[in-house]
Amino acid sequence: MHYTEEVRTIMTTELVAITPDTPVNKLRSLFKTENLHHILVENEEGILEGMISPVDLGRTDHFSQGDEELTAKSIMTASLLKIRPETPLKEVLDYFLDSRFRAMPVVDPKDKVVGIVTPYDLMLALKERFAAEEEAEKHFDNV
Repeated sequence: MHYTEEVRTIMTTELVAITPDTPVNKLRSLFKTENLHHILVENEEGILEGMISPVDLGRTDHFSQGDEELTAKSIMTASLLKIRPETPLKEVLDYFLDSRFRAMPVVDPKDKVVGIVTPYDLMLALKERFAAEEEAEKHFDNV
């Protein structure tokens, strides 16, 4: 992993997206059955409108409405920091360190989601880099 490497090399591309009118009870089920940390909210054209985390879902415990009346739109985080696939990892790292966000959607120029990146993705890439360097050191030690 190098600071100039692009986020496209580490982003998660297997995504779960819902529409803004998806009921909260369906969200609860998705988070449980799919073991998700973030669910994207897209309109009918596939344009990103927001994102929901378990923290957002937890806030619904204080709503007076029932799960069948609440929708994704009423609990999603709409003001997101979106990045492009070519964003350097150094910028991504800086964004995470300087903001409250723990996931950033990766979007194309038309705002369609192509991936998502989290601090976990950065740590995993770093771990893989360390393992590769360790393997290379073993190789040189045996030469």
